[in-house]
Amino acid sequence: MKIISNFELLIKRILPLSFPLPTDANSPNNSVARRVVQAHFLTVSNLELDRPVYFSVSYFVSNYNLTPPSDTDLRTFVQTSSSRNFDLRYDGNGNDNSDLNIGATLTSSIITSLPFDRNYSVLKTKNILLAQGETALLSLFPNIVPGSQTPNLVNVLTQLSPGFELRGFIKIQQESNAEGETNPYITKPAQILVTSEHRGTFLDNDFPSVRELTIGAVNVGLDFDQLAYTLPLAEGKSLYILDGA
Repeated sequence: MKIISNFELLIKRILPLSFPLPTDANSPNNSVARRVVQAHFLTVSNLELDRPVYFSVSYFVSNYNLTPPSDTDLRTFVQTSSSRNFDLRYDGNGNDNSDLNIGATLTSSIITSLPFDRNYSVLKTKNILLAQGETALLSLFPNIVPGSQTPNLVNVLTQLSPGFELRGFIKIQQESNAEGETNPYITKPAQILVTSEHRGTFLDNDFPSVRELTIGAVNVGLDFDQLAYTLPLAEGKSLYILDGA
């Protein structure tokens, strides 16, 4: 198992709102304290041009004395039969944007220490088959809008001061099978190319209640910005060699 990098999911105001909270959405303080929604993107390329690679990815997240977890916990993965506070998507191998949540395994471990008990969660994807010469994308998002699967989660688009932060690190390993196939190359190392990055969007304070913002007689529109930056890799390079069994 190889370590890739750390990661951070966020739903936060970039500046504190004033107190008492302004009732005017166009007030100077409110206008700069926009919400940022940050996700993690992992790109994996199979450099083996004569065979597929069978692998899985595990996301490790540290928690803080959260027993049991609930839909409102901000520092732990939450996935029950009816809710989750994250979204995991896979784009590749002909299955564009397929939802891997159903196939993901979520476990927790307790570390007893003083002064508090600590624990961590591991979100492991189902085993993935990446064809020769193919590139795939794994995207891990904070779940920002409650629906049938997240009935108790705060809707970040309507919350005045949303808060969500989830940090951890990522590991990748070769697997003996994937998608109903047995890996005949499990004893051989596999070359892959890895990119780990954060991408995010700054949401205008007036979105989604307002679609076009007008101040006085001037239509100034809504203000959206994006961020994207790569993360340092544990190997110090993008070329990874996944060990065989």
